[in-house]
Amino acid sequence: MKNNFIIFAIVVIFNYCISNALAENKFYVITFQRNKKDKDFDRMSYFDQKSFVELVNERLNDIYNVIIDNKNTYVAKNGTLDKTIEEEIDKVNHLRKRHDGTQDEQAKLNFFGYRRNRLKKGGVNEGKSDSSSSSSNSSTVFNENYEKDKIKYIPVNSRIVSPICPVANTYAISVYLSSSIVKDLKERVSDIVQIEETGLGKSEAISNEKFYDEEEILKETNWKGLSVQENNFDYDLRFSHLSLISQDKYYDRNNSFYDNNYYYPASAGKGIDIYIIDTGLYVPESKYDFDINSDERTISCDAICSYESCDETTEEEKHRCFSRRYDVKYHGTHVAASVAGLVNGVAKKANIHMIATDIDSRDDLAALDYIGSHADPHKTVINISRGYRYFSYLANKVSELASQGFIFTVSAGNDNVNACNRDRLYSGLDTVITVGYTDNALLTTSKTMEDMYRRASRSNYGPCVDIFAPGTVRITNEPRDNGLITSTGSSFASPFTAGVVALIMAENPEIEYNVKLMKETLISLSLKDKILDMPSSTPNRFLNNGKRSLYQAPRCDDPSGKYSCEDGCCSKFGHCVDISTQFIRSKDLCNINSGCQSEFGICYPLRCNSKYGKDVCKEDECCSAKGECVSLLDDSRNLCFIENGCISKYGGKCLSWDLDAIDDTIDDKYKNKIYDKNCKKELEPYSSCFFKYYDEDNRYNYFTEDELKEVCQEYKDKKCLEFIDSPFKFAPSCEKATEYHSYVEIPKRTKKINFEIAERNLMCSVKNTSSNDDFCDISYKFFVKGYDEIYEDTRYKDECKYQECRANLLEYFVALYNLGSRPDYKNLIKYMKSDACINADILKTTTTTTTTTPDTTTTVDDITTIIDDTTTIDDATTTVDTTTTTTTTSDTTTTVDDANTTVDDATTTVDDATTTIPTTTTSTTTTTIPTTTTTTTTTTTTTTTTTTTTTTTKKATTKKTTSTKKTTTTTTTIKKKSTPTSNKYISVKFKGTISYSKYYLGTKKLGEQNTFHLFDNDDGVSAIYRTWHITSKTDPSYLYLSKAEYGNDGKPSDLCLDLSSYTNSEGYNFLSIVKCSNAKHKFKYGGTYSKTIDIYDKNNKHITDKSGNKLCIYYNMTPRVYRCDYINKKSNKKAQNMAWDISYL
Repeated sequence: MKNNFIIFAIVVIFNYCISNALAENKFYVITFQRNKKDKDFDRMSYFDQKSFVELVNERLNDIYNVIIDNKNTYVAKNGTLDKTIEEEIDKVNHLRKRHDGTQDEQAKLNFFGYRRNRLKKGGVNEGKSDSSSSSSNSSTVFNENYEKDKIKYIPVNSRIVSPICPVANTYAISVYLSSSIVKDLKERVSDIVQIEETGLGKSEAISNEKFYDEEEILKETNWKGLSVQENNFDYDLRFSHLSLISQDKYYDRNNSFYDNNYYYPASAGKGIDIYIIDTGLYVPESKYDFDINSDERTISCDAICSYESCDETTEEEKHRCFSRRYDVKYHGTHVAASVAGLVNGVAKKANIHMIATDIDSRDDLAALDYIGSHADPHKTVINISRGYRYFSYLANKVSELASQGFIFTVSAGNDNVNACNRDRLYSGLDTVITVGYTDNALLTTSKTMEDMYRRASRSNYGPCVDIFAPGTVRITNEPRDNGLITSTGSSFASPFTAGVVALIMAENPEIEYNVKLMKETLISLSLKDKILDMPSSTPNRFLNNGKRSLYQAPRCDDPSGKYSCEDGCCSKFGHCVDISTQFIRSKDLCNINSGCQSEFGICYPLRCNSKYGKDVCKEDECCSAKGECVSLLDDSRNLCFIENGCISKYGGKCLSWDLDAIDDTIDDKYKNKIYDKNCKKELEPYSSCFFKYYDEDNRYNYFTEDELKEVCQEYKDKKCLEFIDSPFKFAPSCEKATEYHSYVEIPKRTKKINFEIAERNLMCSVKNTSSNDDFCDISYKFFVKGYDEIYEDTRYKDECKYQECRANLLEYFVALYNLGSRPDYKNLIKYMKSDACINADILKTTTTTTTTTPDTTTTVDDITTIIDDTTTIDDATTTVDTTTTTTTTSDTTTTVDDANTTVDDATTTVDDATTTIPTTTTSTTTTTIPTTTTTTTTTTTTTTTTTTTTTTTKKATTKKTTSTKKTTTTTTTIKKKSTPTSNKYISVKFKGTISYSKYYLGTKKLGEQNTFHLFDNDDGVSAIYRTWHITSKTDPSYLYLSKAEYGNDGKPSDLCLDLSSYTNSEGYNFLSIVKCSNAKHKFKYGGTYSKTIDIYDKNNKHITDKSGNKLCIYYNMTPRVYRCDYINKKSNKKAQNMAWDISYL
């Protein structure tokens, strides 16, 4: 909210201007609060922010209406209606008319419609740190909520009622009020926290302060005055030839920003004549450099020397001259601009005198003679940017003029050779200042500003080269022109030096400089040993005009944001670039791929994560955290979610994973994506439930024992068996998502998938469920030892001893049979289900009750007690209660010899676990029953009346003596659960179709279940329990689950179909299996429609949802309840998932 103060200051200043005219009508700042317990606005959830903005907009409408109703209280000093109010009313009436063709004053106003950047929104979800908040566009937040509202909202940019910004957990607005309205506004408008007048304050907006110190520079240089050409740094280094010579060497490692300004004395070479012997002058080449109408100096082509003589130019030729034989005017023009051009030149006030010549030694000689007769010694610099082989007449003429006080600067040449040979003119002469050049041509990805101090590869060298200067100049007609011309070589290093000479002479007019003194002065001012790649024989000196201090220019990427580029781009170098520049290389810096920093300026392609790229995203796009516009529907990386940093402040939409935030404002196509994301997240913990145990060629990857322990431990810790059976119980979002998506963790239950599940279950089976690593023998052999002949080895029968081993091996054989349907597999299944296998379980627990009769010996031979194997003990919850009664009889002793009691072959079936009670023999009376626990009511009977007991007694002998008789009676309680009492049961199957696969309404497990999973008909015997029993075809009936396996008729169990306590995201219940005594709902086929299974309560009343819609059974992988009249939105027909087929057995 760094701009809030500036916005506030603007309001303050505006108020100040108005208040001078309107004494009683003032601007006020009003703050609203939704709830004292609210978080700060920037920390609110996206949806709380929406709610708050809506509230603020409603209150703004309330205040606006109060103002309009009391407009007569706005009186100006002259007694008329305040013009601010009058203009506001006219404007709003015009907007209303334009909006709907009427002046309907009932339509409300959207005060956020034109305030796109005023709202600072954090979009923080619960559990997310405040530091990672994202932003939202206020108008988007408001408009997307009211888009489908029946009330009309007219966007308005109001002067009298206007939102400013959030402040902590309040929202501040600016309101223009009359004194009479202020008094009771709190009573008229709700949620107002405070009303305060605005006041004048000191603006803290950033000023354009100079980052350099003028006094320090003048003190350092001893200049009489300072001039600064302030240049933005650009990739083309347009003005680097000037900035480089007015500061010390710049080092990138200082992490500073290169100062591209050119500092020079205010005298700027004024009064000094610079003569240039070159090809000519063409002023239109750079009209901005050549200020020909200036009164301060002269810019002229004085003569044209050709064919051994010089002719003074005509008036027309003063600004357009070139040699007679060659039309090569540009070289001379660029040299002139370099030495004294107003934009590109060093000495901006020096006089320019061009002597146009052909490149001929005779013409040069004539030109030198012309200068000697027209120029003033000690006030003239002569620049020659060309070279010849040695001619004594030229060398002597130069020496003659030098001795008179004329100063020469000449180019060293561009041949990468020693310039000091006697046979070279002019560089080899002692009477001139010879200049080599450095490479300031351009920056590249591998070339930095430090490389600007490197000797150019083509520059000549040698001990006679007195100094080096930048060698590249860029010339344009206007500073922002497209026609950028680059010239490089020692031809331009020489005039740069000539310009510095002119600065020195103009700044020190009392000194009569000659070549020797000027050379010494330049050497004294130069930067020593700063140039890279300099041959050892060449003096290492870089041109400097006397100012060495370094200043760090402000970087546009300063974290404070003070120097952001409002109308340009912020380059990777930290400088602003004018986006309208025609300089291609500079414009490239504004490309995001060139490192342009979008948070500090405009970058291309535009980034949506800053104000510079607002509204760049389309309606169906979001703005990612990196500023990229991403299609909401094709967002494979989930960048469009607020939780991943999606930004909606400057345009674009954002989604949230929060399922509670889904409402009617969110399009169905986006809801599907949200469900998909939540589903994937909920499934993450269960990915290990489908661990791979085979390679790409379906060959087993056998485990070590430790590996098997590890993978199976996780398999059990994750409750994979429960998850596979009821995935939507663990991943509720997936119930919606699976309508459009498929997931590895919720596979279609094909034969192959069922086989893999069975194989994993078998792999992790243990002998004793209290141990996690006592693996079944067959699991260890098969998956650790790699022994794969388990079908042929009769030792698989040993697994019958252990309940889990037997059950999972049976499941495995069934799945295997479905894959191959071989007869031997069916035999394996038959055996695993046989009584012989079931009765082999050695882990069944028994309770032995022994009756002891002291002083009595009872012998009962061949007495056999049989417990009928049809007795059903419900859910292993039988209660055993032992009651002991003692009876005392005097003077009687009874002896029973040779009495043996044998309980043989007693078997009791418990649930589908099929528990077998083995025979127990003892020398005393012994009764064997299963150990069970329960909290149910106990029924007591004596062992002498146990159901279906046969007793055989022989060889009983009694002796009568005198003693005390003690008789102990043991009472055993067995709770027996009976099946439904009705004899008129009708067996039915219900079948549905999902994605062309047939599914039966049924469950694999014969037991209570909160939810259950449907099984594909193609799986054959894998769906063990499929049939149901009803008591009527015409009236609602409980649905009794059959005991029969594999879709057979069978008998009804004591389990019934009911509604689960689990619901989906829409609040509709899943189905469950419960005890029939606890069942609360009945069902009827063909109730509402011909193929629906309607749901009723115990009183045969059709149940409905909150909206009064009748409810039926809806089938998918986990069946549940839904509206009977559910219509498929895609086909606009009654949904297939509500229609069941029935068959009676």
